[in-house]
Amino acid sequence: RHIVEYGVSMAIKKRLEQLRAGGIADDQNRAGGPVESNRLFVPDGVHIDGQHLCWTHPKLVAKSNWVKPTDRMLIAFIRLASGPDDGIARFATRYGVFGAAELNPDAPPQVGECRYRGSRWLLSRDHPEPLPEPLDLWRELSAAFGAILGIASQLNHVPPRPGLQEDWKTLGVDFDFSHDRIEDAQFILTEIVNSWMKVGRVGFRLVGWSDKRSRWGTEIHFGGTYNLVGGLAVQLMLAVAGAENLFTCSGCRLPYIRTSGTPKQGQNNYCDDCGPDRGRRDADRRRKDKMIEARLLHRDGLTAAEI
Repeated sequence: RHIVEYGVSMAIKKRLEQLRAGGIADDQNRAGGPVESNRLFVPDGVHIDGQHLCWTHPKLVAKSNWVKPTDRMLIAFIRLASGPDDGIARFATRYGVFGAAELNPDAPPQVGECRYRGSRWLLSRDHPEPLPEPLDLWRELSAAFGAILGIASQLNHVPPRPGLQEDWKTLGVDFDFSHDRIEDAQFILTEIVNSWMKVGRVGFRLVGWSDKRSRWGTEIHFGGTYNLVGGLAVQLMLAVAGAENLFTCSGCRLPYIRTSGTPKQGQNNYCDDCGPDRGRRDADRRRKDKMIEARLLHRDGLTAAEI
């Protein structure tokens, strides 16, 4: 068990480190940004049943069933790919569900479709009927969003890098590093992000009404009764578009949006979750490592000046 947990932790840290270094997330593990939008719908009774996420649709929808998407949501979501089952349940209890349902192979094309294990699945459903969602579907979509951010962070380097083969493979793209160019990587990633905007049924709408005075406004709208995918897709777009602020925490190695300026070359940087305490611990560890190395060099006959 400890080996598995260690592997999961290292996988998450590696991804976060990549995203922070590439400017996709800040040192507080924030990606995306604040945006005026409708709220995300959170059903009642979210729980794990075997290998599925289940819930109930409230008979009477209350204010507590609606939450605002946050700039921490996207990073929390990509952690689910290699996290425990109860992590998915906690996330869904906080931000909502996909509203996923498997489609018949001969069903007409529908807005909100995605592919999962060779089958057609509909996300962002309008029908409120609660249907169990495979936990592996959650992990697969989480891994896909993580891969998109990973590639975006690589493309943000100067000069740009085309991304890692493993990330393109996660997205089902056979990227040929010997033939395809940076422009190809940028185009493909753009198409992938835009496709998720369609799956999430993201659009703009006019809002604002009052019997005293007309005050119009606009907001980004996530479609569907279960509209989590739309909220994630918008945060994904904002994170990729604002990749210059995305960095990887030197502590937890997760991506975050950095708001306090770009760290100096070779300088450690930390998210809000790790904070200055982690920085002090790392500095103390490096100091002790140097002391150990100095003793070993002295034992081998080197003078203080040489060390």
